[in-house]
Amino acid sequence: MKKLILTALLLPAILLGNAFAQSGGEGGAYLKHGFGARANSMGNAFTGVANDVSAIFYNSAGLYQLKKSEGLLMYSKLFNDVDGLTYGNFAVAHPFKFGTLAFGTAYMQVSDIPYVSSPSGPDGSTFADNQIMMMASYSNIIEEFLMLGGTLKFVNHSLAGYSGSGFGVDLGVFTKFNQYISAGISVENAIQPTINMNNSSYKYPVKGRLGVGAYPVKGLTLSSELNFMKDKDVIFGVGAEYSFYNDMILARAGYNTLSSSVSFGAGINYKGIGFDYSFNTNKDLGSVSKFGLIVKLDLISL
Repeated sequence: MKKLILTALLLPAILLGNAFAQSGGEGGAYLKHGFGARANSMGNAFTGVANDVSAIFYNSAGLYQLKKSEGLLMYSKLFNDVDGLTYGNFAVAHPFKFGTLAFGTAYMQVSDIPYVSSPSGPDGSTFADNQIMMMASYSNIIEEFLMLGGTLKFVNHSLAGYSGSGFGVDLGVFTKFNQYISAGISVENAIQPTINMNNSSYKYPVKGRLGVGAYPVKGLTLSSELNFMKDKDVIFGVGAEYSFYNDMILARAGYNTLSSSVSFGAGINYKGIGFDYSFNTNKDLGSVSKFGLIVKLDLISL
């Protein structure tokens, strides 16, 4: 058992190191917008917290923390000054006796892009750019303090009448040292999706995340995270969340070095239904608002 635990802890770290040895690329760049409004308002520093259904994206191992079924919806028009650009997420998760299963999707749509066929400019026709990722995750606990998770992904990219698809795998580890500290490691695209489209191809890059969560007093969650990718600067994120009135009202804030993005947000929870809002600044493209919904249900365990 000790050898199994050691292997579980080291495998993601080894793959994280391999992130610097794999081919880079910008495949799936739209996923930098994160998953769900809650984590987004905390600077997307969620790998070491991972305690709601959005863990399907940040660190699937954390899904085992869920005590109830959860569903998530998030919608954003993204940058206010860019017409026809939308981004959304959907996920559901349920804890079974044999572990926690989750299914989710993230998509981005850019519509009404002018088609330019000659140096004279647009010819009046338009096309669209659509990208979608569908996920199926499983998480379980192998020791009192150690949780493991994995996600199988299907990705599709369609652009101006062309289309390509691929499969990939994410891996995650999560641990709670005590009631005050948790930590997580995730490897995104440990098996890289490859998109072949119009006689060309690209891969989703391997990414590594190291995250820590802290809970110094009741109602307060602090998070920090480092993101790694070959030939890219390390991205650093921090976040905080504080709950009031028996967790009915939540205030959040964060910062992420990607585009020097400052974020803040709020949440309202009532009888298992949570409404979330996040706002991000972006030095290049302006502000981003995201609207989210999380529903927690007591369903019969199987």
